[in-house]
Amino acid sequence: MDQYRQFIEKLIECLPTFNNIDNIISLYLSGSVSRGDYIVGASDIDIYVVCNDEDSNLKFLFEQSVQNIARKFLSEIMSWYPDVVSIAFTTCKDVKNGSSFLGKGAEYHSFNDFAKLIYGIEIRDKIIKTDDKQNKKIAEHVLKQLKEIVNQDISKELFTRYFIRSIFSVPFSAVHSFLVIKGVYLRGKEQLVKELFKYDEVNGEKMQLIYTFWLAFAKDTLTENDKINLLKLVKEIVLSL
Repeated sequence: MDQYRQFIEKLIECLPTFNNIDNIISLYLSGSVSRGDYIVGASDIDIYVVCNDEDSNLKFLFEQSVQNIARKFLSEIMSWYPDVVSIAFTTCKDVKNGSSFLGKGAEYHSFNDFAKLIYGIEIRDKIIKTDDKQNKKIAEHVLKQLKEIVNQDISKELFTRYFIRSIFSVPFSAVHSFLVIKGVYLRGKEQLVKELFKYDEVNGEKMQLIYTFWLAFAKDTLTENDKINLLKLVKEIVLSL
């Protein structure tokens, strides 16, 4: 069993002992770990918490407890990537009235298709299905923001492992948004690359190279020249989508 699974099993085991646990309706594992296409030491661990009510004290104590468990099982990756465990909170009220992030844009489809309930009761049936036109508008806005990001000048002094990891999210988010505009809802880096080929072979080839860089990054074998080429490719792809 890898460190990510060890962390998750310990989290589930400790949940009943957490302070204010009665205010938590559901706990979900999302993202690549729930899909099963994660890479230990590179991927995020995404946790979604659905509460009865807003409770800032609960958020603080829950995050503190989760971080304590993470430091035990994920200490090596946390030494350079302290936010490897991502926790997002929402309330049952917001889920039901459509204002929760779980019902915003393409996240509805990602959550509905791949999230795994690890504590509490299932709330998927309470989420209001998103409108494709609204999803398209949100995706267009995200793509516009990503284009602005890649137009910024970046100093080589920023080429830390943490920074390079954040760079990878830009092209994959851009491709995801591009596909949502086409009415296609997918997640997972490899799946996004394969789907992009159907619409844009040139950028598909470039994204395949970025995916290869991602695998090298996960093994910590990405060279300085690779990093330069990565930034160049990211800018080319995002601006052309």
